[in-house]
Amino acid sequence: MKVYSKNIIVVADKLQDMGGGEIVLSQICEALKPGIVITTSVNDKHDWCKLLGNVEVLTPFWGRFVTNRYIWFLFYPVICLLMRRVSVYSEKGVFVYSSSASKFLKAESRKKVILYSNFPARGVFFPEDFFKSRAVRFFIKPLIAVLRNYEIGCVKRYKDIYVISQACREEYKKLMNVESTVLNCPTDNRFSEIEIDNKLDKNYRHTFVLVSRLVDWKDLDYVFEYFESQSIFKLKIIGDGALFTYYRKKFNKNCSFLGYLETSEKISVMGSSYALIFPSVQEWSLVTIEASSLGLPVLGVKCAATTETQILFSNSKKSATCLAYKENSCDSLSAAMHEFISIDWDSDFIHQHSKKYSPREFRKKIKGMVVNL
Repeated sequence: MKVYSKNIIVVADKLQDMGGGEIVLSQICEALKPGIVITTSVNDKHDWCKLLGNVEVLTPFWGRFVTNRYIWFLFYPVICLLMRRVSVYSEKGVFVYSSSASKFLKAESRKKVILYSNFPARGVFFPEDFFKSRAVRFFIKPLIAVLRNYEIGCVKRYKDIYVISQACREEYKKLMNVESTVLNCPTDNRFSEIEIDNKLDKNYRHTFVLVSRLVDWKDLDYVFEYFESQSIFKLKIIGDGALFTYYRKKFNKNCSFLGYLETSEKISVMGSSYALIFPSVQEWSLVTIEASSLGLPVLGVKCAATTETQILFSNSKKSATCLAYKENSCDSLSAAMHEFISIDWDSDFIHQHSKKYSPREFRKKIKGMVVNL
C-alpha cells in the first residue's frame, strides 16, 4: 500500500470504540485538517470519517481481518511486519499518533515526520501484564526479545518524538534510550466547555462513578467488592468490555453497570455523581481530567495518572483535586474513603485545574509543530 498526498497525513493505530485515544485523535485531526487518516483497522461501529472531521480513512486490504481487538493482539507481530510494507508521502507533513503497529509504516515528507506516542507497547515491554502464565511467558520469551529490538529500532527512526506524559517520557528513556518531549493530551471539547457551580451537590454525596473498560488487566474486582459490602455508597460504572456481563451478574447490589455511553450521556451521569473512583494503575488518563472539568474530586490509586494529572490532597491540603491510596485493595480503598468523604472539596478550584488540559491549547501546539514550520 502506497499513499501520496499534498496535504498532511495522520496515522493512527486502530479505530474501534470512541475511547481516550480516539478522542485525542479527533483533536489532532481538528488541529491539522489532514487529507487522509491511515490506520491498521477500522470497526464500522462508528462513522469515523465524520467523527474525525470528514477526512478520508484508509486501511490496508488486510485490515478487515483484524478488526477484533483480540485477533489484533494475537497477530500483532504479523501486523507490524505488514505495516512495514505501507508507505506514505506527504508534501506538508506526516503526524504518526501511535504506540504500537502503525508507527512501523514508512513515512516521508518534504517538511516533517512526527511520532506522538503513549506508553511503550505493553505486550512487548511488559508481557507479564498480558500473559499471567509463567509457562506461556517462558515459551514466548524469544519472540518477545525479537519484537523488543524491532520496536526500539522502529522508534529510533523518528527524529521528532513526543509523548503524552512525563511517565511515558521516562519509560522511553529507560527502555529505549530515546529522548522525547511531553505533550499532555486534552479532553473532549464538550468537557472543556462546561461551567459549574462552586460547590458539589450534596444530594449525590454517596454516589460515585467509575469509567473504565471492563477487562481483567484493569484489576477492578476489589472496587466492586468494596461497594457491594457498603450500606450507603453506590457506584455507577461507565464502560463495556469482555467482563461486562460477568461483572453485571456478580455485582448488582450497589453497582450499576451502564455500558458504553456517548459523551453527552457520560457527562450527565458523571455530573450526577459526587466523585470519580480511579482504581487502575495507569500512566495517563483523560478520565481524571474529565472529572476535574465537572468539578469532581478523584479518589484513586496512587500512580502516574493521578500524580501527573491531579493535585494530591497529601501534598496540598487546602487546594487539592484528588486523594490517592497506596494499593489496589479493599482495605486501602476503604481507609481512603473514610478520609475522602470528610474533606470539603472545592469544586470551582477543581474545575479551574482542568483548564491546563485545554483542547484549544493542545490544538495550538499541534498546529505549531506541523503546520507553522
